[in-house]
Amino acid sequence: MKKFYLLTKTLLVAALLMVGANAWAGDEWSIDFIAMYQDAGFSGDKTVTISSEVAKIDNVSMGTCSVEGVSINSKFILQTGTKWLLRTGGLYQFNGGGRAMGMLGCTAGQIITIVGTGNPNPSTNATLKSQDGNTYVYTVNADGDVKFTPARYLYFTSITVENPSASAVKYTVKYVDEGGTEIKESTQGEGEVGAGITLTSSEKKSFLNNDETKKYIYKSDDSDGKKIASDGSTVVTITFREAATWKYTLNSSLGTKISDGSAFEEDVVYIAYPRYILQEKTLYEAGTTDKEYRKEITLDEDNKVETVTYTKSINNVVFYSEGENLSGVTETIYGNIPVRASNAKAAKTAEDVNITTLAAGKYKFYVGAFTSASKDYENYIVKIGVGEKVFAATVSGANLNVVTSEYDVEDGTQIKYLADGSGDNSALDYIVIEQIPESVSATITSAGYATFSSIYPVEIPVGVEAYAVKYTGGNTVSLNKVDAVPANTGVVLKAAEGVYDLPVATAGAIDTDLKISDGTIEGDQSTIYVLNSKDDKVGFYQLKSGNKLEAGKAYLKITANSEARGFIGLEEATGINEVNVNKAAVAKTGKIYNLNGQIVSKPSKGLFIIEVVDITTNNILLASELNVYDDVVEGGLSREAEFSEEMLNVEEF
Repeated sequence: MKKFYLLTKTLLVAALLMVGANAWAGDEWSIDFIAMYQDAGFSGDKTVTISSEVAKIDNVSMGTCSVEGVSINSKFILQTGTKWLLRTGGLYQFNGGGRAMGMLGCTAGQIITIVGTGNPNPSTNATLKSQDGNTYVYTVNADGDVKFTPARYLYFTSITVENPSASAVKYTVKYVDEGGTEIKESTQGEGEVGAGITLTSSEKKSFLNNDETKKYIYKSDDSDGKKIASDGSTVVTITFREAATWKYTLNSSLGTKISDGSAFEEDVVYIAYPRYILQEKTLYEAGTTDKEYRKEITLDEDNKVETVTYTKSINNVVFYSEGENLSGVTETIYGNIPVRASNAKAAKTAEDVNITTLAAGKYKFYVGAFTSASKDYENYIVKIGVGEKVFAATVSGANLNVVTSEYDVEDGTQIKYLADGSGDNSALDYIVIEQIPESVSATITSAGYATFSSIYPVEIPVGVEAYAVKYTGGNTVSLNKVDAVPANTGVVLKAAEGVYDLPVATAGAIDTDLKISDGTIEGDQSTIYVLNSKDDKVGFYQLKSGNKLEAGKAYLKITANSEARGFIGLEEATGINEVNVNKAAVAKTGKIYNLNGQIVSKPSKGLFIIEVVDITTNNILLASELNVYDDVVEGGLSREAEFSEEMLNVEEF
């Protein structure tokens, strides 16, 4: 026999003849979601089916619900168009949008107990009586329906609606200002005769007057020591003070004001901010706050100031506009747009709208395309006209979706926001247009070397050489020549002193150990190595603590216990490149060179060059070797040098 997990009974109380007691008549019922799941023999997630509207509470359409044809309870309803699941853990709120649930036909004084993983948050006709962990107990204020709006992604294990005890007696709660004037309609509580009174947090909660010109904040109450009288005459008075009005300001980290205003003390205000700020053709970007472009500010002091951090994002921007700021569009705040869109707004249009006119050149377009999370968003497209071409920014995900594309345009090309497909579910959040330069300049100093990186991929022109850098230990790096450099990739350039134009072009990935500086990289005199020249000796030196490497340059980051010891030489600078050599095919000639190319009889501790012969071709080769021993002997090292494919670096002499 199945457990009885749905209980509905009607108590018809014709009269309750007790001194000081009231007569209640209401339907009592309960739902145990876990028992329902188990008794039905379900496995896995089960989608809750919600019927079309059977009631509207607080202007929200709600319907009865069932699971695989089994009705949950005709008095329990959920908001239509939302998604709920029945799981082993109970009823699960899956939807991130509307998520209201309701109880039909409740009676004033009834008790609603909800057990789950979070606050159900009553929004209609119920007052919180008590809360213990995840068990919430509410009192129905007046006959009628009750609505709850829980936070997203919560579990509910059970809901019970029951009549109060027959011995319960009501008492009155009055709300007054500091002068004793009533500022809010009194409410009724109930409890056992002779019991003390504990006021709830909702009864002490701050509130606005009817025209919302004043806010009242709890100050004190006289509940201590009061007992509930049998005749219902007990009155508890709560005193509230009038809240002050405080100012707030939201700034950007760039030093500009985003918004300011005022609100009552203790208020939480939400201020929308733009994703981008354009300054002198450079676009700065702010991240989201919990997926939203709005800042939450709690007014715990007057003249509260908060800051949104913006960082450099896109260079050479020739046009930027929020969608709603374009002339001729219609602002839309459909669905989640007010909280998820840049500046909390987006735009739709019934007619093609002119955005700007471009000169000849190559441009990259960034389009913020927005749709509602509850829609079949892959069917919605924001279309931008680029002359006769159409940039179709398909919305591949709900909200906050940016789509990019590049175009070569002729002089006078008109850019338009097209009406085709535009609407609440395919709205324009913002548009950014970046002009891609024909070339990027690089400066080579008198040392003949420089590190380089660019936000654009470039090819290397005649007269300049570019090298990827690899560090495998010790105090040298290998330089491997490349013909093109991808965007945001560090290389070493070699050329005569001067300024060179590197054409912007496509480039494949290269293998380099250089990292890119954004202008904030600071030396620690240990792990950060930057390219420099001392005493005509070019290489990577430790960057002193406190010194910063400018943006667009590259550096090496070496572990603190590295053998580099303050300097890392360039193998290319000595005419040595990495070539695989079979160690059995070489032999030493006995000649040893220092890094200046001079023959030495006794190599000192450090890097030196050994002349060897390729036995198979009889070609003379040079090999780099690191002497890590203090004791040397006449004519060479204190022990034989090891020639392996990992250690030997050679070039034909």
